Amino acid sequence: MGLAQATSAAPQTLEGVKLELVAEHSAIQPGVPFKVGLKMNHAAGQHTYWKHPGIVGVPTKLDWKLPKGFVAGEIEWPRPELTMMAIYPVYGYENQILLPVTITPPASLDPKTDREVTLEAAASWMCCGKTCHPGFTTVNITLPTVGKEEKLEPTAARPLFIEAREALPLKTDAWNVTASTVDGKVIAQVVPASGGPANLEILKTSAADVYFFSSDGLIDSRATQEISDLPGAVGFRIILSVSEHAPEFPKDGGRLEGVLSAKIPWISGTAPTAIEINVPLQR
Repeated sequence: MGLAQATSAAPQTLEGVKLELVAEHSAIQPGVPFKVGLKMNHAAGQHTYWKHPGIVGVPTKLDWKLPKGFVAGEIEWPRPELTMMAIYPVYGYENQILLPVTITPPASLDPKTDREVTLEAAASWMCCGKTCHPGFTTVNITLPTVGKEEKLEPTAARPLFIEAREALPLKTDAWNVTASTVDGKVIAQVVPASGGPANLEILKTSAADVYFFSSDGLIDSRATQEISDLPGAVGFRIILSVSEHAPEFPKDGGRLEGVLSAKIPWISGTAPTAIEINVPLQR
């Protein structure tokens, strides 16, 4: 007998964006984490925002209303894009994007009595182009429950989850990053670790193909990022402007946190084109 199918509420077309809550697989199992995601299709010239939007903007949020015992993780943010809110460069997403979330059901979930489960979230976002439109709606999806011995079938949305996973910034020690502050600038040096799996083709690409997205507001999204080779060394230097709205540096110098993005993968033989940066700032 075939499995019941996941049932999403109809996609909602709102100002500048169409939204739908989708699942990676057609059913859920007791105690086994699974993926759902907010699928967002943006109208031409429109965007929504990354977890830190830059100089202006509001990130997308999901406030979950789940059955007892279910736990939702945070949004797993794919690498952002540099886009424009009127005259301001900002961090966000255009076209189609999926924002995945891991949901963990309770081990006590009983497919015999809890035959299906409805997951609901209050979504909020800001959709912008030349003007901005705040949005609010409720999204939901109903999934059947099955035993752990059952094979889970992928939904039609599964390719979007695979694409989103490949776009997640990668934590890696294949690249060594150091950073210091000088006169309102942050100077970061990015060097491949000796003998590691770093994709050295990164060093041959145009400087315009590398960009740092600040995840805490330290770096000004409006400013041009200066990228150059390291004299006498393999690697590159990136000079970033500190935002006038950034919090004051702590006594220990603070940290440089964000995502370093490129046009090609940072690690040989892998997909991610962005790596996580979280290093102390030297003075």
